[in-house]
Amino acid sequence: MTLIGFIFTGSFAASSGIAIAGSIAGFIAYFLHELVWSKVKWGRDGLS
Repeated sequence: MTLIGFIFTGSFAASSGIAIAGSIAGFIAYFLHELVWSKVKWGRDGLS
């Protein structure tokens, strides 16, 4: 991600910021996905 950001911006600081922001956004998206998916009830055989 840093390399791609550097290619587009030409700045290591900006590309590092892009990489960090991408990692944080990815973590938040994963967390929200798992939170929503844990609420799905169909397909379970009485498991908690």
